[in-house]
Amino acid sequence: EDGIDFLTIHAGLNRTCVDRLKNNKRLTKIVSRGGSILFQWMILNDKENPFYEHYDRLLEICRKYDVTLSLGDGLRPGSIADSTDAPQIQELIILGELTKRAWEKDVQVMIEGPGHIPMHEIVTNMQIEKKLCHNAPFYVLGPLVTDVAPGYDHITAAIGGAIAAANGADSEVNKVAESSKKFLYFFIHLLYNIFLENSTYIIREIYWKNQSFEIIEVLIAYFFRFKWHKTNDCDII
Repeated sequence: EDGIDFLTIHAGLNRTCVDRLKNNKRLTKIVSRGGSILFQWMILNDKENPFYEHYDRLLEICRKYDVTLSLGDGLRPGSIADSTDAPQIQELIILGELTKRAWEKDVQVMIEGPGHIPMHEIVTNMQIEKKLCHNAPFYVLGPLVTDVAPGYDHITAAIGGAIAAANGADSEVNKVAESSKKFLYFFIHLLYNIFLENSTYIIREIYWKNQSFEIIEVLIAYFFRFKWHKTNDCDII
């Protein structure tokens, strides 16, 4: 009634997935907040996931108010060691079944994809999702291609996102562009610190005050201006 366009729910994490997780130990267990909350609730109450159990009722509400469902992956891998494992694929199978049920009730869905996936498994993940989820729109959380770059997710996600987008991921272009833009900011920041003295404060001020691609032109202009001054060359700015 308030105009909500879409909801993210973790309906695919059912009791079958819980059993699969118990039989296939993980290094980082469950990293999804919604997934971990539901998993613990199911264990403590010995009951089925309410989003899964009452899915048809939820579809009726979504159909009435024209709400799209984002089917979250509560068992997405939180490390490279857990990528493309049995719990992740088991949940994806359930999400594929939920996708068909939603379409039958005239409710649109999109599938949330994994987080930590090594480069050589990204194409495989795209193909598996498209097959099991009947070519439903698939958006990925990165994916991050390494676990050892905390603080630089914009770089690792740009790599994973580019590979994913080239192999079937949907709703990915904007995120790849954003990640690429942030990588360019980082790269020019690095050049600035290499070639110019006392440049950190200048670039920080420009970075936070101008979040568009115009920053690149500004920084390049500053770079050549100061370099030419230092080499006693002409100053065109």
